[in-house]
Amino acid sequence: MTAPDQIRLNVQVNTRAESASEAMAQASKKTSDILAVLKGYGIDSKDIQTSRVTVSAILDYQRNIQPPPIVGYSGVNEFTVLFKSRLMDRVGEFLDKAVALGVSNFSGLMYESSKQRELERDALRKAAADAHARAEVLAKELGATLGRVMSISESVSSPS
Repeated sequence: MTAPDQIRLNVQVNTRAESASEAMAQASKKTSDILAVLKGYGIDSKDIQTSRVTVSAILDYQRNIQPPPIVGYSGVNEFTVLFKSRLMDRVGEFLDKAVALGVSNFSGLMYESSKQRELERDALRKAAADAHARAEVLAKELGATLGRVMSISESVSSPS
């Protein structure tokens, strides 16, 4: 187990407007303002990843008209930000500023280790050594010898 040294956060901007281009222009403006805040914190652009950009019609289902009339458009910009070590304590401040600038949703706040890959490889080495030692015990108890590896299977589970 290792202490987390970074935080990953999903940020979503939603807008509504009369036209699709206006909805996206509003979403892009709000996103640009939020990205400027992140840049001001010193977050590297490689630590910000766009995950979704959509424009969709808003339909009025209340009037029972088929097809339902379009009453506006929704624009969505969604991106993930990685707050590394020294910036982890600024996440709360960022949330406040981002809400003031028009963020409508935050999700997936995850504490992570920047050494995750290294830790996974180390765990695999230990698991392989343990599997080999267990196989040797089984083979010895059964009067057999170990041969070449015929199959390897890895099962990975994610935290829920």
